[in-house]
Amino acid sequence: PPPPLLARPPGERPPGIIDLRATGWSLPVLRARMTDALARARATALEAPDLRRSFGRWCLLSWLLLAGSAAALGAGAGSAARVAVAGGLLVAWGLFWQFIIFVHLGLIRLPDGALRDRFGLPNGLTYLRILLVPSAGWMILAHERLHDHAVLATALFFLLGFTDVLDGLIARATDWGTTLGRNLDHLGDVLILSAVAIAEYLSGLLPGWLTALVLVRYVTTGAGGILA
Repeated sequence: PPPPLLARPPGERPPGIIDLRATGWSLPVLRARMTDALARARATALEAPDLRRSFGRWCLLSWLLLAGSAAALGAGAGSAARVAVAGGLLVAWGLFWQFIIFVHLGLIRLPDGALRDRFGLPNGLTYLRILLVPSAGWMILAHERLHDHAVLATALFFLLGFTDVLDGLIARATDWGTTLGRNLDHLGDVLILSAVAIAEYLSGLLPGWLTALVLVRYVTTGAGGILA
């Protein structure tokens, strides 16, 4: 079994499924990394019940937000089959990120290695922002069919941008900067801006060369931020 996470030496880098610093990417290495990360996540959940319950509450809020955005933007989907497909993709997206964050609960640590006892508002805002990435892309792809929901779409885009600023301000003001939060923030920026650029290209609103430039710019800087 993994060592107790709350007693780990300060500065030790917890393992994760996705580690850009890793040297091996073969299937056995990835399987071993996933097994280790799951074991440590279970240990974290057992040793920090307040953190587990806090993350559970954010998961519940995330599903309510996904359901609300899907119901509000479903008018742009057209047929019932498209609505079902879009709903299925949203569920898969939510489950994927819920799993990824659970596996990396051990990264909710301060720079000195101390584990936080709660998920935290900054991490929660970043998590919700990532979950709204498909909705942001869909609002652009279906913009011609969403004229009746223009106010809602504008409010959702404002929410995405506002939470990007707010989570950083709260983290600095409350000394809540964690390893997980920093990595999620970089991933959120990459995902949102890339999704918007791709959606605008598919809608004919952005030329291909500019889309490629945006993707290269934000993917490279996002990876650099995670590696830093």
